[in-house]
Formats: sequence, structure tokens, C-alpha cells
Amino acid sequence: MTPWALAGSGRWAAATNAADAMGWRTVAQRTTATQLLAVADAARLSKRYSAAVTAYNLVRSRHTGSAQAAQAVFSLGRVRLTQGRLGAAAVWFERYAKTHPAGALVAQARGRALACRSRLVDDAKACSAARSYLKHHPHGNRHILAEQVQRRCQQTP
Repeated sequence: MTPWALAGSGRWAAATNAADAMGWRTVAQRTTATQLLAVADAARLSKRYSAAVTAYNLVRSRHTGSAQAAQAVFSLGRVRLTQGRLGAAAVWFERYAKTHPAGALVAQARGRALACRSRLVDDAKACSAARSYLKHHPHGNRHILAEQVQRRCQQTP
């Protein structure tokens, strides 16, 4: 079976192994954007983060401007968040929000960027993330966190 068929059937580790064996560039050449994104997701879900990053970047470079490329940007944030790399995760979520302001995942991207920034030492970026979140999603599911961060920002000289 092909890596994209294995990914479609929920066999994530097998899909990732098949993509490794075939070569990620070959997989990218033989798949649609949707199929390549599915194989990238399979790598992420099987905790093969390096392979997932490679595959998401191939989605972005081969299918620039597509919905799948936008999803890949968001998913790169998810990978970095899972790895505990909060600063890098925030950058990817912020990139999604900036480049896809009407995207399906924009509220989630801003909320996740806010959550990452609020846990880092850089208060200026956390304050900016809180302002952005409240401006665009005043009643979103992370509005309480955004309000807490904003109060903290107002108390900081």
C-alpha cells in the first residue's frame, strides 16, 4: 500500500515508515496536497516529529497558497507545541493567524499562540498576543486567559 493509503486507513506508523522507504520528496511528487498532508499528519500522530516537519514543509513548498499549505503552517505549530518548544510553536501559530486571517483555524491559532506566549518569560509578546486575541475573539474560549495576561501587562511597568 502507498503511504497515503495507509494514512487514510489510520495506519500512521506504517504510513510514515512507507514514506521513509519511498523518500519524502518522491511521496511529495506522487501525491495531491490532501494526500501529502495526510501522510504528514500520520508522521505527527505516530510521534515522528522530524518526518512530520519535513512533510509539512513539503506541503507548504509544493502547494503554496492552498488550504493544505495553510493547515501545514498550523500543524507545524502543533508539532512544536507537542515538543515543548513554546516559542517556536507561537511563531507558527502567529504566522497562520497573520497569513490566514479568515482561515478556519485562526481563532485556535491565536489562542494557542497566546497560551504559548503566556507561559514564556517574554511579557511584551504575551501582551501583544492577548491584545490580538481579545480584539479578534473577545468571547473566544481563551478570552479568560487573554484577560488575565492583559491585567498582568497593565501591572507591569
